[in-house]
Amino acid sequence: MLVSSTDEFQAFMFEQLHFLPDVKDNYTCYSDREHPESGYCCIYCREGCYQLGIADYTIPEDFSVSFRNPARQLRFGVMLSGKTHFKLYQKDAASFTPSSFIVLEENIKGQQAWRAGDHFHGLELTVSADFIENILHPVFPDCVSLSAFEANYTYKMLPTGVINLLNQMHFLHEKDALTPLYLEGLILQCLALLAEEFEENSSHVIAPKSVPAGTLPATSVRTAINKAGQQHIPHGKVMHTIKVSDTRTITLSTADLSAVHLAHDILTEKYKNPPTVHELSEQVSLSMQKLNYAFLHEYDTTISDYIISLKMEYGAKLLSETLLGIDEIALQCGYHYPANFIRMFKKYYGVTPLQFRKFITR
Repeated sequence: MLVSSTDEFQAFMFEQLHFLPDVKDNYTCYSDREHPESGYCCIYCREGCYQLGIADYTIPEDFSVSFRNPARQLRFGVMLSGKTHFKLYQKDAASFTPSSFIVLEENIKGQQAWRAGDHFHGLELTVSADFIENILHPVFPDCVSLSAFEANYTYKMLPTGVINLLNQMHFLHEKDALTPLYLEGLILQCLALLAEEFEENSSHVIAPKSVPAGTLPATSVRTAINKAGQQHIPHGKVMHTIKVSDTRTITLSTADLSAVHLAHDILTEKYKNPPTVHELSEQVSLSMQKLNYAFLHEYDTTISDYIISLKMEYGAKLLSETLLGIDEIALQCGYHYPANFIRMFKKYYGVTPLQFRKFITR
């Protein structure tokens, strides 16, 4: 199956998901009417200008698609859960896991695959280059410049301000209050923040001012909304309360959150041979219990699952970019026993390392 536009891509996806449209006042909601538990995808659209997708669904069966889209568009959003596997033409094979992201698509070509049982939840905004360059730039010359981005490269990072605006869209959607005026206003704010954050011709290095380079702010929708409504809070005062059980909560101060972000950075750098949770808690001066709960609260994943995701993505990178044997790749990913690496890789991607290599190199 080959699709050649965003509309064709979506039509193919909805067919595989058995989704049918239900037209609302401001958007169209796609779902499986016979199996509503499968989830939904809601699309807001100003034709030729932008499209917002808010989705929460589960893949019913394996499927894949080849795509060739000549459109030039800026796509960014927050993926809270899910995993896709793709290979762009003349690019490395890769997988996409929970994170924020931004990519300038331009005459993009490749293949993408989904696995049965994978659950996807997130929000994605696509803005056409024509809208930015021919409608906005003449009126707002300081609007974000597309030349600041390397074409067809996915940066897994967004400024926190943009994440907050995206999640305001989600919040308004859930209240059925995301009118076209609200939506366009929030989109313009996103583009204004992107213009502030990313200088033109900045060697294609995206590093938000308020988030340390290297972090992936895959913040939950509710957390991001809460943050968006917070005013500046003095260092050390409580910012968030985590409900552990019906009778118990844990509070997080700004210092606690800084410690969690530091722990995230340490794991990102040392995932091949990571510290234990006990060692990590001592390094960041936070109790193990608070670290575990706070890490899950901030990044929507456990510490162990985050380490596994980094190891598996590095393994996939080595499989696609090198001719190294499985034993050596396992060792480079921190597994002393190849069988453990193979078992975890199959659990993570749904295929063995050799099947994965065969798929992305054919």
